[in-house]
Amino acid sequence: MTDSTQSSSSLPRAIILAAGVGWRLGNAAPKVLLEFEGKTLLERHLAALHANGIGDIAVTVGHRGDLIRSELSRIGALDRVALVENPRYREGSVVSLAVQRPQLAAGRPVLLMDGDVLYDGRMIARLLQAAPENVLLFDQVIEPGDEPVKICLRGELIVDFAKVPEHAHDRHGESVGFFRFSASMATALAERATASVEGGRAGAEYEAAIRDLILAHPNRFGCEDISDLPWIEIDFEADVAKARQEILPQLQEVADITTRKHGAAEPSNSPNPVFTAKQMASYREQGWLLARGFVAPPEVEALARWTDELVARPEEPGKHMVYRESSLRDPASRVIQRIENFCPFHAEYDAFVRDGRLRQAVDQLFGAPACLFKEKINFKMPGGAGFEPHQDQQAGWSRYASMFITAMVTIDRATIENGCLEMGDGARLTGLIGAEWRPLTAEEMKSFSLVPVPTEPGDVLFFDSYAPHASKPNMTDRPRRVLYLSYNAAAEGDHRARYFAEKRESFPPDVERRPGIEYKFRV
Repeated sequence: MTDSTQSSSSLPRAIILAAGVGWRLGNAAPKVLLEFEGKTLLERHLAALHANGIGDIAVTVGHRGDLIRSELSRIGALDRVALVENPRYREGSVVSLAVQRPQLAAGRPVLLMDGDVLYDGRMIARLLQAAPENVLLFDQVIEPGDEPVKICLRGELIVDFAKVPEHAHDRHGESVGFFRFSASMATALAERATASVEGGRAGAEYEAAIRDLILAHPNRFGCEDISDLPWIEIDFEADVAKARQEILPQLQEVADITTRKHGAAEPSNSPNPVFTAKQMASYREQGWLLARGFVAPPEVEALARWTDELVARPEEPGKHMVYRESSLRDPASRVIQRIENFCPFHAEYDAFVRDGRLRQAVDQLFGAPACLFKEKINFKMPGGAGFEPHQDQQAGWSRYASMFITAMVTIDRATIENGCLEMGDGARLTGLIGAEWRPLTAEEMKSFSLVPVPTEPGDVLFFDSYAPHASKPNMTDRPRRVLYLSYNAAAEGDHRARYFAEKRESFPPDVERRPGIEYKFRV
């Protein structure tokens, strides 16, 4: 695991506002506990945030906060979410913002989210990846009337933000109620909200505090258009009906994969089932699956031959990416560690990776069509180092997609002695259990052990990007080559070219490295 320059400290914390009474629905329970297809809005929020690497989450609670605590306990998240009490929850929502002042002013970027929204989880990725320093999600399709909060634009500049705008503008759209603030702007927002409450304006909505900042610093705010993604804010009974009848059928079921509740499609639902019901149940339970003899011997021989061809090719800038490491057996010797980004330069390998039974297997595990994210061959020559315990998603992958499935194809026999892969033996995980860009600690792994999974040529080990794994060095006299193919759901986009372009820039192959620069391989 390696590859990017983003640190975990740059990730935002998320604040979910869920203290209100929801009087227009007449609900005894908070709206964030509304249930759709067996999952509450709160559970869906947490799944979407965790899928994008956001684990620092605070929820403002007020009306029936005990029910929210019970829900967090039910889904196993009570110890991972901070609950912040708003005893004045019957007043304006600006109070719910003000009680979060310690979180807003902690020197971190912040995602601020309304709790009563059912939405496509890809919105979180859009919010994180948007270019402006401070971002509002913008939907061009807007209901008429004064109920929607409007984002008003003149050109690309936000000139007003209100249900009833006061400033002239060219066009407007609806605010989703999701925002990203820089650390400094989050602090300023905390000060505005606190001043409003202390100044006798506790009946105001939190949007008024955001509006003040936009009007004071218009050049520091921008929009991210999400008009192509389904969502709905739930205020009335009609909204509940629309959510069930119109929005749910449109939502991508990637969230089901990442919550580990419905980790893959049943074999009968897959157009080309590869795995049995028993195999699918095993994958859903632990997040990985070993398929013995999946690749036929002639294909394994071809993989070995193609790998030899790649090794024999000249290393050229801009082509396949070759990395070496110092041998643990002979530190003065540099041995090949891995080759990446070779599919565009080897037609036979490309066909094997993208088509056929292997792709069908990954599609079945996703329960949806998949596309290739990255490919590499790990060599682990005699003296080759191992890898410390980690989850693949820790390597900044959440900025590309919410989850990945990797197929580890065994080319040479992998044994305990030569450093076979070791997998976590616990239940399938719901998200990151450690920070990005560092190995997992013993404390983070206390609920499971790593067990060796020896494999023979042709065996394929499938595992998702939240499955903990590691490997030990190869101190034998023989090399051990394995092919790693990582895929994401096609619905989340094709990110392969972007991934390798960014990796080539931040951690280039040996032939492209500049003298005097230290390139860090992390985790």
